[in-house]
Amino acid sequence: QVRRQAGGLIQDDAWENCDVDWVIKREVHENLDNSNADLPDGMRFEVERHGGGLPTQHYMLDVKAPSIHGGDRAGHGKAVGSLVKLHLAHGHPLHLHFTLWDLAHENQLTFEHFNIGFYDLDESKHNGHHEFVIAEPSMVARFGSGLEVEALDSGKMKFKATNFGLGEDDPVSNTGLTSAQEAKSVRLIYNNVDTFTVSVGWTNPNHGIPREVSFSLHDPLHCSDPIAAPSEGSVDEADQAAADKAEAALEALEEAQDRAEDAEKEADAAEAAQEEAEQAAAIAEKKEARAEAAQETEEEAAEKAEDKAEKQVDAAKERAENANSAKAKAEDALEAAQEKAEDKVDAAQDKAEAAQEAQEAAEEDAEDAQEEAHEATEAQDDAEAEAKKAAVALKKAEAAQEEAEQDAKAAHHEAVEAEHQTEVAVAHADQAEEIASSKESQAEAAEDKADCAEAKAEANEELRAKQKAELEHMKNQITDMLNDHPAHCDDCD
Repeated sequence: QVRRQAGGLIQDDAWENCDVDWVIKREVHENLDNSNADLPDGMRFEVERHGGGLPTQHYMLDVKAPSIHGGDRAGHGKAVGSLVKLHLAHGHPLHLHFTLWDLAHENQLTFEHFNIGFYDLDESKHNGHHEFVIAEPSMVARFGSGLEVEALDSGKMKFKATNFGLGEDDPVSNTGLTSAQEAKSVRLIYNNVDTFTVSVGWTNPNHGIPREVSFSLHDPLHCSDPIAAPSEGSVDEADQAAADKAEAALEALEEAQDRAEDAEKEADAAEAAQEEAEQAAAIAEKKEARAEAAQETEEEAAEKAEDKAEKQVDAAKERAENANSAKAKAEDALEAAQEKAEDKVDAAQDKAEAAQEAQEAAEEDAEDAQEEAHEATEAQDDAEAEAKKAAVALKKAEAAQEEAEQDAKAAHHEAVEAEHQTEVAVAHADQAEEIASSKESQAEAAEDKADCAEAKAEANEELRAKQKAELEHMKNQITDMLNDHPAHCDDCD
């Protein structure tokens, strides 16, 4: 007998002569796609085990799809008769996880002698795609002639459809299957496992129309069938005509579906071409943007280089102007010092001439002093020679540095040289003044006669000390000038 309960048509009490068999008694809830937030995810059925000399027992069977794809769902939202339909929207594998629980759904149990069948595994027309089931059962009870079996590297088995089929030839129950429907089914057995996974889908996913695959627990071939099959020879002419008309409609539908699939392929190709064109355009835009950015970077670099060059030129001009100004000042100072020295020399000569007569009278007394003065003069000459050598060395160093420097350093060198000439001129003037003063002291010493010799000796001693100090001062000045000379800079070019 068959009775309707909430959730669909349910088979009941038809297994008195069965071996161990399982059957769905009722659907507890259906939320395979987790679209109802008020229900637990997945499907749950109350199932019954009977036969095989075992007491009849009731359990809960959970079927979940944790990674379900958008659009996949249970076919009609309920168990239909002895079949549970699965709606596959895209063809990507739908992984179904099966677990067995006690009736209170508190304790998970182990599957023993549990068998399940999968039906309606079709192939599209023109060998476009093939529906399949992938599983790792304890045993395979049987599979239809319309399935191709492949052992995968993972140890699982793949049952792939090789016979064409459409929705019109789908079974509505696992009882009374036609030979064509039986050829597209497989029944699996699980023993001593806590859970198992079955994957359903089709090859070449995302092409073609959505399809359906169904599963069932009850196996009518191993149990007396409670629903009587129609007797042979009961088909009349009207039924035959209706069957012929249905077959013609089926062929027309197949052709329409083939055309739809061809159109879909063309649309996919056009979409792919459009995507390629859009990608090429995007790549071209990116390249153009990178080229514009590179051009802007080059222009900015050129502007910065031009600004830097202008600043360097301005700085060189400014240094040259400063050097020219320093040179002019040095020339003025040198001229003034020369004039001052000439004046002092003239004055000293006048004093020397005035004291010549007195000096002649005191020649004998002054010879020693003159000899000491001559020694002092020689020392002064030696000092001047050393100063000249130092000046020559300085000029050589400045010349070497001048060769390493460019236009800006040449200007700076001229300023340094002018300053040096000024210092030398001043030094010469001071020396001339000191010589004149020495001669004047000698004349005065000659006039002092007896006391003059001692005074001259003391004066000469002071003169030598002073000249030595001046020589040391001159050396220090030359050293300072060398030390203060600006170091060569690599980025002044």
